[in-house]
Amino acid sequence: MNPVQKKTWFWIPYKNIRKYEDIIAKTSIMCLLTDEFQGQMLTTEQVNGLKKDEISGLILLAGQGINELDDISVALDYCESEGIVLAALLDPLQPISSQLIPIMNKAVLSKFVVPLDIASEKVFNYYHQDESGRKWEAYLSYIEDLVQMAGEGRVYVHLFAGCGETEEQFARTCQLLIDIGARVILLSLDPNNALGAKPCSIGRYRRMQVIRYLIDHHIASYYQMNFNQFGSVYDFGVHPRLFSNLIDQGLPFMDAGICGGISGTEYEWPGHCNDYQDMRNISHAYFATDSKKIISQLTQISWEEEWHTINKKFTIEKVDFSDLEEENDLGGVIKAGQFGLIGLETNDLRHLKNN
Repeated sequence: MNPVQKKTWFWIPYKNIRKYEDIIAKTSIMCLLTDEFQGQMLTTEQVNGLKKDEISGLILLAGQGINELDDISVALDYCESEGIVLAALLDPLQPISSQLIPIMNKAVLSKFVVPLDIASEKVFNYYHQDESGRKWEAYLSYIEDLVQMAGEGRVYVHLFAGCGETEEQFARTCQLLIDIGARVILLSLDPNNALGAKPCSIGRYRRMQVIRYLIDHHIASYYQMNFNQFGSVYDFGVHPRLFSNLIDQGLPFMDAGICGGISGTEYEWPGHCNDYQDMRNISHAYFATDSKKIISQLTQISWEEEWHTINKKFTIEKVDFSDLEEENDLGGVIKAGQFGLIGLETNDLRHLKNN
């Protein structure tokens, strides 16, 4: 099956919404309520030159963030009258104004999206260069406050697979977010040679899909799952018969955590790659065609990826291995559960495979 043609989210000033009625008539729209999020702005001429099948969605950009509440309200009323489904993208570093609450209660806003993006607190702090951890705490506090204002089931949090997190760290953050009333949208990191970013393997992504699905649907919790010393899951914490039933139906692979107007396979987002190695968030039709292959991917393990992840984890956490005895050979260290020697090279992966 040929990969689905990737489309692009185009961002336009929300005040020009009436100029694009033909384009937005049958598409979902992301409504951006802050001007801090960086994206591509198009002129009227550029948008008018686009073909409708080249556009999967538009992001409405509020010029001065939530300060222009009257104008935003007018835009939302127009979308509601046209039956357009909206999702509001919010910036966790911008305080939630009390004036925003009446707008948040409008039926046209089906969900509120918060781009946490990174599922590991330590990796998050590393990329944001924040050793204090205050930004991580600020994001979580923001999400919790937003749930209180908007209500449970309306707040969605972006988490990208492939940022350096382990499967255990991903599961722990999923549990944390769902415990406070938010939901998780799982996306796959787009390859970026300039930044050295590489998506996780299809096997790891499938396991993360299952983790998110089980926790989000309250079928299992992070505390019931078991992980090895690489942080990889080997027990999902559910009865084998129930687990087989879910996998055989392909439910975790079709549910990216998105509902109401935007399906998993159609969810285009900057930085998300849905077809690396294979289709990641899939449709019912795709699963029906390749179910055996997709199910088999769940147990695929890339040892190189396991080593790279744990090596990166110890590098970020600045683990000190200076107290290891020199006479300990590599096999002995690994058998003792200390996998993260910074000096390991690719050739040493044979030890990991054998042990």
